[in-house]
Amino acid sequence: MNFASFPLESVPAMAERRGRRPLPRPRVLTTVLGALVATALVTAAACMLASHLLINVTRSMPLGLYWVRRGSARSLGRRDLVAFPVPPSVRGLVLDRHYLMDGALLLKPIAAVAGDVVCIEGDALTIGGEPAARLRSHDSEGRALPRDARCASLPSGLVYVLAPDPRSFDSRVFGPVDVHTLSEVTPLWTF
Repeated sequence: MNFASFPLESVPAMAERRGRRPLPRPRVLTTVLGALVATALVTAAACMLASHLLINVTRSMPLGLYWVRRGSARSLGRRDLVAFPVPPSVRGLVLDRHYLMDGALLLKPIAAVAGDVVCIEGDALTIGGEPAARLRSHDSEGRALPRDARCASLPSGLVYVLAPDPRSFDSRVFGPVDVHTLSEVTPLWTF
């Protein structure tokens, strides 16, 4: 046998010629496996990051990007910014009127904490005897709004949230919020 006339084909080329698919080379498998692992890690990191980002697109608070510290352990006080799910008492109203998408969080500052006296008389809201806000009876479409009606000290475990915008959908409408539903929020970029 003359080695000079022996065809020097690659193993994959010989397998293809015989109608069989060649086995992938180990380097190709390593590259594909590495790409899959990298994709999985990037996807997991993006999901974890996204679960802490809140994009505010409503005018009741500054528009922008906020960081949500889910399950914040520290005690929250007046003026702290919080995010929370729409209270069950007004969830149907929010969805029916398309105020927010299902599952959206509300973003509001805390205006009163347990022990603070919150009073609503007519269209005026006072906290600790000081004027805090005016109440609206209708939304921007002229539809009637529910209204919190109280003049009492907030019990332990509840806070009153109140945004600076008089059109805000906040405790003026749905009343105090359970502190266990709150997450602390930090503005990252607002305009």
